[in-house]
Amino acid sequence: MALRLRQPPKLLCEVSALDRDGKGAIQLFKAYCKYNLKNLADKYKIPLGVFLFHEMKPLKFEARKHHMTKQEHEDLPSDEMDESILIFEDDSSEPKSIVDLPYSLLKQISGVEFHQSRLYVVKDPRLTSGDIENLKREVSNWALST
Repeated sequence: MALRLRQPPKLLCEVSALDRDGKGAIQLFKAYCKYNLKNLADKYKIPLGVFLFHEMKPLKFEARKHHMTKQEHEDLPSDEMDESILIFEDDSSEPKSIVDLPYSLLKQISGVEFHQSRLYVVKDPRLTSGDIENLKREVSNWALST
């Protein structure tokens, strides 16, 4: 019975960023949450524990750096070597890694990571639908500040 009555947490805010070092918008949003959630909980008279912060593991488009030497490429473990895309270019007798081609999109985004953080609130009996909408508005300002 309890499982049927369960309400999923409500998404208050989501922050996404593409960058090379994982700092920036996500770290700033995390800091805003760390320093402001207690005040927000007090304002709405709810326990701090009803807020859930989720940080997705960074997603790398291409983990290898684009300036890997041929020898470094050949020294890759076999499973990584199997994932490598090699292309014969024009009259070349040796294939090149797609990451080495200057016009390849993978060359441009190698080393870039997709980061995403989300802040949820678990439905508390003291929270009305209007309160949740107000929470979304307040928290969205934190994301806009990033």
